[in-house]
Amino acid sequence: MRIVGLDRFLKGEWLDKTMEIASNESDISLIRETLEEYLKQEIPGDITRRKARDKLMAIWVNIPEELEWIKSEAIILSNEVFNQERLLLHWTMMFAVYPIFRDISTIIGAITDFQDDVTLSLVEKRIYEIWGERSTVKYAVQKIMSSMVDWQVLERRGNGKFKKKTPIKIENTSLKLLYLKAYLSVNNKDYIEFFKANNIKSVFPFEIQYKMEDFALSDEFALVKMGSDVAISLA
Repeated sequence: MRIVGLDRFLKGEWLDKTMEIASNESDISLIRETLEEYLKQEIPGDITRRKARDKLMAIWVNIPEELEWIKSEAIILSNEVFNQERLLLHWTMMFAVYPIFRDISTIIGAITDFQDDVTLSLVEKRIYEIWGERSTVKYAVQKIMSSMVDWQVLERRGNGKFKKKTPIKIENTSLKLLYLKAYLSVNNKDYIEFFKANNIKSVFPFEIQYKMEDFALSDEFALVKMGSDVAISLA
């Protein structure tokens, strides 16, 4: 049975602060202490605060060794990316670290590809097909979707209904390529067709359009002709 992992409500401000601390400090103990002091102003309960802190640390600090490269590139980009685009840095990390987040975002993206509204019950039904009908999974769906409301990518409409908000346009090429590298790596894919790269369901809150020129100066990708289509592969 897979561990759910991400089952806490996380404010966007908390994610930003964690990323900021992680970009300026490498000592894990100091990062934990600094984050703990910050969260004391936000979360009064000791147990609730500890659980939220541990999830934030798991996203930006205590990550699996094989994902360290994603974190390193994201930290560098955090100094170049501003405003709403910064959310894609957090999204990329959560996508890489937490399979439950990956699956929930893919489900919401698939549903909102055809309609703007999505219900909590429908997302739960779809996620149960992958993770099984467990109370921990149900709780995770509720917390993750509530977090998405705070991140302003979903709007709560009442009675378990949500509406997808206007996608955030991503202009930074390095940021777009980082997400694509993470997507291919985490899903154990060697390549992706160009048209599919521009329609990845799991990145539904963002408007990402890959163009041929995005890969012209990259030594990490190669464009490969596949019949009448073009595929993007990791070099």
